[in-house]
Amino acid sequence: MNDSPAVLARVRDPKHAGWLNRDAPDVGTGEAGSLERGTMTRIQVRIDRQTQRIEEAVFKAFGGSVTIANASLVAEPLQGTSV
Repeated sequence: MNDSPAVLARVRDPKHAGWLNRDAPDVGTGEAGSLERGTMTRIQVRIDRQTQRIEEAVFKAFGGSVTIANASLVAEPLQGTSV
């Protein structure tokens, strides 16, 4: 099965890929999957403590193109949302 043009575009230019310092008090981290099973996604958010809004959301994904595209699509709308 071939990936759709939308998935391929997201993989070629993923939005919000990166990582944040896990030890920072304003950073939250969530993970799903495992490297042993072939796919893993980590979403991290930095919270503005005064406004209680997500200042920054990033992802790191390991696996196929669909995994990367999905992680990018999850991280993008989180920025600016209320906790």
